[in-house]
Amino acid sequence: SGGSERSGMAVTVQGEAGRITTRLAFRAMEPRPPSYGRVSLSLLAGQTHVNLLGNIHGGEVMRLVDSAAGAAAGRHSGGPAVTAAMDEMAFLPPVHAGDILRAEAQVNWAGRTSMEVGVRVETEPWNMAGTEPVHVASA
Repeated sequence: SGGSERSGMAVTVQGEAGRITTRLAFRAMEPRPPSYGRVSLSLLAGQTHVNLLGNIHGGEVMRLVDSAAGAAAGRHSGGPAVTAAMDEMAFLPPVHAGDILRAEAQVNWAGRTSMEVGVRVETEPWNMAGTEPVHVASA
């Protein structure tokens, strides 16, 4: 995020004739590096996650991506975050039942009211420790 970003805070004050008004007070936020909100989520893909071809359903991968991105955005902003749009989702090799999926997410850019989060998904077989992870999706 940029150095001049501001965070809003509601302040209640006593106004004229006893009325209560609310103003928005701002305080400068310190810039946070992308690593501040970095998140890694994992899923052991099972039979409940497969499609008719026997591969892990793309929607399951998207769910993991969305959860990781939301967690990274929430950590970075210090508050709740929701997905407004996804620019692109690239599926590479198929994922199989028994694979361990790992989604790594971090904030690429942050503004005052929105941010961009990048997610990389890798997989490795559950029963082959030390196997090099394979890049299977990006968003």
